[in-house]
Amino acid sequence: MIIGRAAGICLDPESYGAKPWRWRSSAHADSKSYAEHWAKVRQRGREWIGVLQEEVPKVQVLLLFLSGTEFLTIDHSKIPSEVLAELEPATSGQAADYSLYPAFVEGMLLGASDGTTIIDGNEFSYYFPTGGDFGPYRQYHKDDAAGVYFSTEAQAKYRSHMQLANALYPDFPYGAYMPSWSGANSLSDAEQDAWAKYCVTQAFLTTDRYVWTYSDNFDWHTTGMPGNFAGMITGGRRDAAASATRIVTFDAIDAEHLWQPHSTAVPLDRDGRTGLRFAVPLDGDAYTPAMTTSPEGDG
Repeated sequence: MIIGRAAGICLDPESYGAKPWRWRSSAHADSKSYAEHWAKVRQRGREWIGVLQEEVPKVQVLLLFLSGTEFLTIDHSKIPSEVLAELEPATSGQAADYSLYPAFVEGMLLGASDGTTIIDGNEFSYYFPTGGDFGPYRQYHKDDAAGVYFSTEAQAKYRSHMQLANALYPDFPYGAYMPSWSGANSLSDAEQDAWAKYCVTQAFLTTDRYVWTYSDNFDWHTTGMPGNFAGMITGGRRDAAASATRIVTFDAIDAEHLWQPHSTAVPLDRDGRTGLRFAVPLDGDAYTPAMTTSPEGDG
């Protein structure tokens, strides 16, 4: 960070092989309880952020995701350690695999100094199919997530040090990831660009500061980015900056579904469509679909 004059560091907590956040996978699982592991992992998180702050005061730490485990099963009447402890006996699954991850983040929060920023990168926004889930997730992040994950002590630090970012995954709208599910294989090139731009706009409208992008199948140097994705980033960011209200979604998705907490990504329904349709900005609780067009691409 120092040599590169970087503002901070990125941490991808995803476990691609071994399960470092899984209690049952710990070398001490037979001799140390889940609560003891939670306390130790929290200590390590506090120590880790402390080392970063010694080198880079006011460091920014981008966690590629914070939440996600609670979307599988959650009881909001219980604290996170209780919920995750119940999930832990499962032999597999995301919830068990990441059962100690919130402890590490809580330690980071408790050790955060003035000016330090911890960022939820919201990797799950890869799969927000129309942009309409960005708003509900932001509301969840701001209103509920602290209570789902962290102790009362850490919740205050969450509100003063945690920010929300959003992610863009071009593989999804451009048909390189599960195209039969996303529906991208039924779209023209211009429609794929329009979908990507719409998600870019929503991502910028609902972020605190950063929007980041990643692809498994495209890159800037060899294959090149799909369609006019670079132009869609420029155009979507410009549209977000010029927007006075939050754009909601493609009108092919039921509006009530999108405003439910923890809304689930669903494929677009294109039966009988004559083109992608975009929703106009919300006015209060009103929802008015716009006319059918495919926007021009931005260069």
